[in-house]
Amino acid sequence: MERQVRTRSNSSAQLTRMLLTVSVTFLVLTLPAGIFVVLFRYWNPPAGHPKAQFSLVRAVAGNLMYTNHAINFLLYCLSGARFRAKAASIICYFCRARGVPWRRGED
Repeated sequence: MERQVRTRSNSSAQLTRMLLTVSVTFLVLTLPAGIFVVLFRYWNPPAGHPKAQFSLVRAVAGNLMYTNHAINFLLYCLSGARFRAKAASIICYFCRARGVPWRRGED
């Protein structure tokens, strides 16, 4: 009985860590784009050098936002043992189905 409680508690702590990691990463990487969208309504840059700065800030904020989407898979793999195991089994399944050797020495 105590072992089940400990396992459940450990699983819950792992899930909490994973969700916190993904949530903090989401906030950090999408906040610049959100701020830019709000400021964009009030800032009309003149032509020339400030316009180039404006375009650069927009590009960096957008790339950070897209980086968040790309990095989610890696964060789930790093912080979730069950996710890693499921992802590995899915990848191995498709490798075997296509005849790709998935272990060293298999030809």
